[in-house]
Amino acid sequence: MDRGQAQELMQQFAALGYIEDPNASKEKQQDSAEVEAKYNLARLYLWKNRPEQALPLLSEITQKRPWEDRFLVQLTVAYLLAGYLKQAERLLTSAYDLEKPGNPIVPLLWGRIKFALGEMEEGLRGFRLAEEMNRRLPAVYNYLGDVYVRMLRWADARQAYEKALELDEENALAYQGLSSVYRRLGMNQEATDAALRAVSLLHRLPEAHFNLGVAMARSGEYSRAVTAFEMALRFQPNLANAHRYLATLHRNGGDPAKGEFHRREAMRIAQARRSQGDRAAERREKLFDLPVIPNQQERIETLLKERPDPKAPEEDSGKTFVLVSGLPRSGTSLMMQMLEAGGLPPKTDGERAADVDNPKGYYEWEAIKQIAKTPELLDEAGLEGRAIKCISMLLPQLPPQHRYRVIFMTRAIEEVVASQGAMVKRLATKGAQLADEQLERGLTVHRNETRSWLANAPHVDFIEIDYRALIQDAPAAAARVVEFLGAERLPASEKMASVVDASLYRRKGTADA
Repeated sequence: MDRGQAQELMQQFAALGYIEDPNASKEKQQDSAEVEAKYNLARLYLWKNRPEQALPLLSEITQKRPWEDRFLVQLTVAYLLAGYLKQAERLLTSAYDLEKPGNPIVPLLWGRIKFALGEMEEGLRGFRLAEEMNRRLPAVYNYLGDVYVRMLRWADARQAYEKALELDEENALAYQGLSSVYRRLGMNQEATDAALRAVSLLHRLPEAHFNLGVAMARSGEYSRAVTAFEMALRFQPNLANAHRYLATLHRNGGDPAKGEFHRREAMRIAQARRSQGDRAAERREKLFDLPVIPNQQERIETLLKERPDPKAPEEDSGKTFVLVSGLPRSGTSLMMQMLEAGGLPPKTDGERAADVDNPKGYYEWEAIKQIAKTPELLDEAGLEGRAIKCISMLLPQLPPQHRYRVIFMTRAIEEVVASQGAMVKRLATKGAQLADEQLERGLTVHRNETRSWLANAPHVDFIEIDYRALIQDAPAAAARVVEFLGAERLPASEKMASVVDASLYRRKGTADA
């Protein structure tokens, strides 16, 4: 999204009545929207392994806001992925005390840089420091496993990947790592099982497809091996070893033309890598100008002035609030109805009456839109014993001295867009001037950023409830909510499922949330 599209997304939320009109203090909001849009686009480029396109975006916004740790970290990642290893090292050491980083991501990133530089022991030291700071990060164990693989320490690598899976049973990269270990050890069935599990969770994993191909070839299943190698090349065309295997398989399988093609491709890639070696070495050593980076304490102080930071030290109020959140039109009102039926009263003011879009009411508290300006709203007596509806865009503005238990509603994005469009039309307000696919992309980026914030904010616990799944099996969803909030908050939990009216599920799409 460019500046205009980001502004349109805010306008969409305002048109639906869920946030204040963004035209107030418009210039500052537009600048913030532009920065956030560029940040989100850069993150997307990094996810697609296109760091060269992410670098100018991250460099620009880091120059503007060098006090934002997330920008400093992602710029370091971009330099690392683009091969500017010494520049990544220089930026990280300029911004952080590596012996006292305060955030496990910093030594984890340091370990990745040293790993890429071939300094295995120093890379291990970084990963172990990250592990000491937080033993609940699966990524730490994935990287430890990768280092051990490079060091041919198979047992240690296997143990690291298995630890990652203990923390996250759907960790595709850990399964891919295990498939590599099993392949190297000649454990074909285990390699097959791990590789299949990896690609079932995340299809774009060329190493897992390659490992699957090797295991299939060793087991005599040549046609399946060919399919696996071709899939690996689809995601990583310069995977020379996949070409070598395919050359042998096609030659032995009676297709010498294909065999010769892959043999030549393997040779071409090997020659290209030799010629690229000097350029890669030059890039590895290349340095660029750095922005003027304030020290960590100054960055925290600036961040607290600019926007609340959930990681900044705050005195704990001892209060815990129950929130229902999600994108507008993702089932938040239905969840509020369920909590009310279960015995947890809602905090509402009745300013927005029930209508055709929400026949059973909106369950809103208008004042929550002002939470960034008036955090003392949550000091109201008795508010801890009520459920508060708080739309996704407001979550990062919540005062960090309180704790929050958030029920985050999800719904297929195309259904959300269709429902929002119908509501904007009925209200005759000015919504986002974006094509549906642009709005879907913007809402997806916003929701993913919100999920990331929820997962990393230390003062927040949350669960996700999918709207479609709730409609299809209300008792199961209610049971999850009761387990999350505790039966003492929902003394009439047996009534929760009864308020679900499937006839109100009117905008149905095909994609999952």
